Amino acid sequence: MESPLSPIVANLVMQALERTALESLPFSLGFYVRYVDDIALSIHKENIDNFLNMFNSYHPRLNFTMERGSNSLNFLDVTLIKKDTYLIYLISQTFVLGIISNYFSCHPRCHKMGTIMLLIDRVLLSHPTFHEKNFKFIINILFTNDYSLKLIFESIRKRLHTKFE
Repeated sequence: MESPLSPIVANLVMQALERTALESLPFSLGFYVRYVDDIALSIHKENIDNFLNMFNSYHPRLNFTMERGSNSLNFLDVTLIKKDTYLIYLISQTFVLGIISNYFSCHPRCHKMGTIMLLIDRVLLSHPTFHEKNFKFIINILFTNDYSLKLIFESIRKRLHTKFE
């Protein structure tokens, strides 16, 4: 796994697995999405074991696991929540605080502003019932990484103004 080709090879293997396994399923999936080797899917509970066995039988060195039986799923850095017949999401509280650049780092200001805009847009894409919680969360992330409250709130105001003019 230390070769620079490892992610490329892993992606090719996953694509081949998907093509083989998903086309041969005798049932349909509610949805299926993959990022590298993380998969989120909706499947009827009767088919869970068949699906997992099909993926695990592809190659003896591949071993997939699955979270089951909940109405929410942490996928990448969002929490997907089943509400009635659709999914809503909020920014996962497992999002690592240290992954954004500190304001006093040597990165260009445009990168720092891009980070702020990305976080604001993620909040706006989440379900409205989570906006307040998600705004508090990203404000805390930014403030913890030395972004001034004035800059944070000015950026939020400007972004909201341009999005909802």
